[in-house]
Formats: sequence, C-alpha cells, structure tokens
Amino acid sequence: MRGGYFTKALRNWHGREAGANVSAWLYRIATNTAYDYLRRKQRISFSSLADFEPPDQSAAEYAIDDREPVLQALAELPLSYRLPLILYAYNGHSTNEIAAVLGCSTSAVKTRLFRARERFRQVYQG
Repeated sequence: MRGGYFTKALRNWHGREAGANVSAWLYRIATNTAYDYLRRKQRISFSSLADFEPPDQSAAEYAIDDREPVLQALAELPLSYRLPLILYAYNGHSTNEIAAVLGCSTSAVKTRLFRARERFRQVYQG
C-alpha cells in the first residue's frame, strides 16, 4: 500500500511534537490513513433526496402526502445541517463515517445532528 500507516509515521517522525504522546500520535495517523482509504474507495456514497424514489403504492401503503412537507422542511435546513442529517438518518452512515467525509470531528457531527433535528422540528411544525 503506497503511503501506508508505517510509511507516514516514519516520514513524519521528526515533525511530531517532542512532548506528544507517541501512541496517540500513531493512533491518529492510523485513523487518518483508514479515512483516506475509505475516501479513495468511495465507500461512503452521497445521494440526493431528489433521487429518492418511494415504493410503489401498489407494493405498499405509502403516505405520499407526508413526503412533500418533509422534503420542504429538509430543503429549508442549511446544508451544514441537512447533509449530516440525511447521511445519518436516511443513508444509515455512522457519525465517524460522516466526520471523515466532511473533514470534521465526530463531536462536530453529533452537534450538527442535534441542531439539525431541532431546526427540522421547528420548520416542519411551524
């Protein structure tokens, strides 16, 4: 594997902070290497809500009337809230996967999800 975990660690050994915890530093390199691999392999795929096709009404009872307000409420959310919410609730991705794709921390994703749900409720009910 080109640019793997050990190669990155050796290449950056002299650039690390002198007092830094070595195991934490190595763990971070390993984690980032795994995220890079997932991004390259496109294991996390984005899909638009516009591409969402509900099941045939003949196949299952589906409340079409409920879908339009949900889509409108989602459309009113800022992209920074909408994207994590869709990836988590609709596509089933973990907060770690979403953080890797968005280039932020897992706690930032959790915060965005919390705020997205609050904002969605306000928009949907109001």
